Amino acid sequence: MTSRFISWSPAGDALAAATQDGVIVYNLEGGARHIQTQYPVLEILQWSDKQTLLVLVPELGAQRLYQLHLHNGRFMKVSDRDLLWAVSTPNKEIVVLDKEHRIWIGDKEVSGLAKQLERPYFSLHDGALYGVSPDRKLWRYHLDDDVLSDIAQLPVGARYVSDVNGEQALLTYMMQLNRELVSFSVQ
Repeated sequence: MTSRFISWSPAGDALAAATQDGVIVYNLEGGARHIQTQYPVLEILQWSDKQTLLVLVPELGAQRLYQLHLHNGRFMKVSDRDLLWAVSTPNKEIVVLDKEHRIWIGDKEVSGLAKQLERPYFSLHDGALYGVSPDRKLWRYHLDDDVLSDIAQLPVGARYVSDVNGEQALLTYMMQLNRELVSFSVQ
């Protein structure tokens, strides 16, 4: 695998990761399927629906956002911006983080989130973005009403929110050069 990130399927029954020549999908009941792709996949950002991955692909010295269709291995370009991270909302809006560390929803910059990320990653759950600030605060940003709120002060090793599901967040910590996942309440 070449990806730093592994993405859960929406049903939670499979995982996907980037390889040097495509994507591999691991069924949690056993078995794996390798999907060769026309372009290299740098990162799998999100498994947005049953047959679609949101991925970053290198193009002309930049990282471009594409959808990868798992049933046929074909790509569809989503954005020409040079991006670090992105997620798709349930209503198919794309939330992106560009190379200047600005967060955008479509063509609208979310200025309230400027300088709010310790690392260039955030998670989306139930209409809200979750992230870790440089001063190690776990925050939530509600997309519908543009409200940013702090949830908790985190220890020094906290880096980013890996995933949120209901009342729990998986946080990535760095501890003595090791990456650890820790579950944390977002209530």
